[in-house]
Amino acid sequence: MIQLGVTNDLIALPITAHFVSNTKSGVTTREQSLKKNYVDLIKKKLDAAFISPSDYAKDSSLLKLVKDIAIYNRGESRYSIIFFQENLIEIEEIAYHGISQYNDLAFLLFNEFFEIDPTWKLIKGEIPLEVSLKSYQAVLKNGNEALENYDKVDNRIDVIDQWWGKTELSFIHQVFAVHRDVKETKWIDDIYQSRDKGMKNLKQISETYGKYHNRSPEFYYNLLKDKFYYSPEENTWEECAEYLNYLYYYGKLPFIPEFHFV
Repeated sequence: MIQLGVTNDLIALPITAHFVSNTKSGVTTREQSLKKNYVDLIKKKLDAAFISPSDYAKDSSLLKLVKDIAIYNRGESRYSIIFFQENLIEIEEIAYHGISQYNDLAFLLFNEFFEIDPTWKLIKGEIPLEVSLKSYQAVLKNGNEALENYDKVDNRIDVIDQWWGKTELSFIHQVFAVHRDVKETKWIDDIYQSRDKGMKNLKQISETYGKYHNRSPEFYYNLLKDKFYYSPEENTWEECAEYLNYLYYYGKLPFIPEFHFV
């Protein structure tokens, strides 16, 4: 039985939503965070999982990527946003909630392209954005938190949009990794089928997701339809490699990884 780690992230649902509800292929799914997926995959508690590219890079010798599956976008994402106070001349501090790959991307953006090295401050607990901005110059929100707060504050920077503007590089949010000890991979065909079905049912996915979140189904539908991609091209992996090179240069990775594919 294959143990597969998935997430409940909106941007992953076009690949996983239909597969999770149809597990007759001998694959069982475990829904958890990207970071937990990575940890369990390395410990062989999972056979395959959706993880971040930077986590793959840390243990690339133990993992293989499924080349035809990834979650990525070019330009505006609304998925990693820095909100900031009015009338700032320069952002000198950025508060954030927890460890995330998007923190590293924001760090790269400010240090490499804005030539600013702000102080990063961890916020403990759940604090509304408007309250946080009374204590901090800027606040980084990622994932669903970014989506839910997107239009609450006019002063904002879309981190991934800025990354695209400065580099013209796609940003891969999630890769699909398989532990190198897994020999049988025929079951991956079911993931392809789930993705194909998901791409044809984005409205249904958005309506279901909207029942449990604050934005309208139309907001989520337009985001998935217009902003995100799920079938990487050859240059997508080349662009991902460039991003990982940046992380290595700034000390966020111990070495430059190689891509190993199933």
